[in-house]
Amino acid sequence: MKHRNYLIFILCLFFAGILSSCDPMAFPYLIANQVIVVDNTPYIHVSQNQSWGVGCCIEDTDIYFVSKDYGKTWEKASFTPTEKYSTANHPEEVKKTECVANDTNTCYRITGLEQVEVSNDSGKTWQIDWKMPLGRKKYMERNPDITHLEKVKPDTIPFDLGILSMENSHVVIIAMGNQGVLVKSPSGVWERYAIPFKSELGKPLPFYASNFKEAAQSLGTETVWLFLITFFVFVYLSFSTWGNISKNIDQIYRRKIQQSYLPFFIASAGFLGFIFLLFASLFIRPLGDSLLGEFLFDFSSDPSVTVCFVPIIGLLISWFFIIAITPSRKIGLLAGLASIGYTIAFGIGTYSPFMLWAFGIIPIYEIAFVVSIILGILITVVSLRHGKRLATQATTIQ
Repeated sequence: MKHRNYLIFILCLFFAGILSSCDPMAFPYLIANQVIVVDNTPYIHVSQNQSWGVGCCIEDTDIYFVSKDYGKTWEKASFTPTEKYSTANHPEEVKKTECVANDTNTCYRITGLEQVEVSNDSGKTWQIDWKMPLGRKKYMERNPDITHLEKVKPDTIPFDLGILSMENSHVVIIAMGNQGVLVKSPSGVWERYAIPFKSELGKPLPFYASNFKEAAQSLGTETVWLFLITFFVFVYLSFSTWGNISKNIDQIYRRKIQQSYLPFFIASAGFLGFIFLLFASLFIRPLGDSLLGEFLFDFSSDPSVTVCFVPIIGLLISWFFIIAITPSRKIGLLAGLASIGYTIAFGIGTYSPFMLWAFGIIPIYEIAFVVSIILGILITVVSLRHGKRLATQATTIQ
């Protein structure tokens, strides 16, 4: 019995070691959670936190930054402000109202929502002065600056606010957690600014993609899945057209068409075999220690896109043979080009809504998702009808 308990203990220790070895690395990041105004000079209290994972460290949980240009730039304060207040850990619970010192009719408040409200009648009525752009939090969550921070999400709810009074205007400063500070300038424009520090996250994440590269970077999952779906659509359209061709010709041509499928099946089998070896090299030691295993390991760390096109190349070769044996090669070529063209249209049509979402033209991700599905279905239906008509024409001897 003792030996059995000892064995169970060893096994638990072994599996715990495996699980801990898979834990991600921890990284530090900043949380701006308090605004302090002393002699009309703004200070920001920043807490340093760390993401979930192994290692890392927190140097200082209480850091103060000061701005000398009304919140645009921040530098580490050389002394601690005399006024201290308790910092907020849960911004959704924060409710704070503050009025401009030399204009008590103008007040601002935060209420645990993704917005800042303003009142021009001493708090009798309120309007939204700044609001988190619709649907942008999901885009921010895909930014590489935060995706590697395990269990850390972008803060979009204000933690605290402070107001600087000027002669004929004022400046509002909002502490935005790990998204730096939000500042309303004397001209009334809201801007977000970073808090510079040696940390993984202390700057605001962009709401929108500024170029195609950033947009594609945020759509990694959609890119992979839509590439695979588009490939399967190409296969489906091709086989559908080939089936329609074979219905209207004699047995000899039908057998030749079926033989023309061979390049695609060979290419697909080779691709699947490569994928199998790639995963086998991770578990089978003799394979992993061989030259093949070393090649597969190098490939898995830096995969080549060309390998993914092996089945597509096989499919295109099959199309070449199909066109060569059809009674009307001109119409057969049009049928092949139609399958390729509609496949490209399907890929672009289903991917474009997500790109428009990344650039903010479509604000909500779910809308982009629905539009992508609708476009995909419409293009597929049109392509099947057109392909069937061309396949029928291709079997007519001119």
